[in-house]
Amino acid sequence: MGPINLSRRTILVGFATVAVAAGAGVMSLSDRGHIRRTLKRLVGPFKMSDEDFSAFVADFRAAEQAPSYLKASVLRSLELIGMGPTISKSGVSKLADHQIEFERSLLTAFVTRTDYTFFEHPEAETITYLGSMTVCLNPFANFD
Repeated sequence: MGPINLSRRTILVGFATVAVAAGAGVMSLSDRGHIRRTLKRLVGPFKMSDEDFSAFVADFRAAEQAPSYLKASVLRSLELIGMGPTISKSGVSKLADHQIEFERSLLTAFVTRTDYTFFEHPEAETITYLGSMTVCLNPFANFD
């Protein structure tokens, strides 16, 4: 049996069907939950207070280009049912591009705006949100 070729329309209809089948609970999934699950998938388990995490999410959303409600709902739904990692391989270029861009900016913000990299076991120690970085911390930066 040869490879299965799916059209873009078929994939979109499939994603829409999955989103509808998952129900209203999935569509109302919080942005915080989506970001926490995505980060857990990208960096592994980590421990952070709710206050720090809420501040991180608020600052991340304020600084980054937020997706439209519909696009964000689809991405949250797919992340909840475990399909987040497969979006970039789905063949739906715009959605895959958005997912890749979102994950890159989220990971960059998390690593640079928290003390995550200071801990050997971030799942056991509490990570702190350092705030929105306005200062360059690169020791090799030249400001001349």
